[in-house]
Amino acid sequence: MVRSGFVVMVFAAMAASSWAGDAVPVKCGDKTIFTYMRGPAPFKSYVQSLYTPSGVNVIRDQVADHIHHHGLMFALTVNDIDFWSEIDKCGKEVSKSFKTREDGVVEQLDWTGPDGKVVLKERRVVRAALPKPDGPTVVTWRMRLEAPDGAPAKLTGSHYAGLGMRFQESMDKIGTFFNSSGQPGELVRGQEYNVPANWCAYTAPCDGKPVTVALFSDPTNASRPTVFFTMPVGFAYQSATLNVYREPLTIEPGKPLLLHYGVALWDGKVGAEQVDAAYKEWLETGKSEPVDASK
Repeated sequence: MVRSGFVVMVFAAMAASSWAGDAVPVKCGDKTIFTYMRGPAPFKSYVQSLYTPSGVNVIRDQVADHIHHHGLMFALTVNDIDFWSEIDKCGKEVSKSFKTREDGVVEQLDWTGPDGKVVLKERRVVRAALPKPDGPTVVTWRMRLEAPDGAPAKLTGSHYAGLGMRFQESMDKIGTFFNSSGQPGELVRGQEYNVPANWCAYTAPCDGKPVTVALFSDPTNASRPTVFFTMPVGFAYQSATLNVYREPLTIEPGKPLLLHYGVALWDGKVGAEQVDAAYKEWLETGKSEPVDASK
């Protein structure tokens, strides 16, 4: 089946009933596109590994220097409860239901404070598609965030809080970030920048093989420009943030927040023109999918 140029492949995933603390692989034939760790593991659900078309995994999980860094993950602060760090006073993204679909996974999560109170409810869909044979791997991450029980949910957090990825050690310190705006953005701390853009990409050698990884954000997300965080040293990290560091965002009861992100991975070094073309194709593909991540 073809949707706006992207070929949606037939994927196989482990049955939800077989999950016992291990990551669930999402595959195209015998090729794994990504693996998904159902939460809390112990604090959140996340994509544990993410592969280029040739099978190079570009992300790391539970790194010794930051044990709370998990591959590709989404976290921030809700009602002053930290869901990013992983200490006793932090919240947990608790998996309430989990199922596979032909091209990915669907999960319902309760964001729960240390007192057991649910402060945010989330419906998450993470799916994969492969475009043309010489194109990138593409993974889409959709969320529906709702305030529970009539109480508003105030989103805040650090300048890096959002959908972020920790790159492999071999990609640290030697890569190059670039984005759709062509600007470095605001210097927040050290060599850490925040820049409003539609997409942000990083190119670096991964175990000696050049790769390019781009984060995409739908321009309708939260009716504001996405602010991308980049960090080249002492390790490489990037995230798509809601800019709640500067402008807190409150989810009112009955008014869910819908978010739509993507990741594209290439073998080799590609430039802004190629990334931008893939971004536009991803947006066009998204128009044929349900806007509501609960569907």
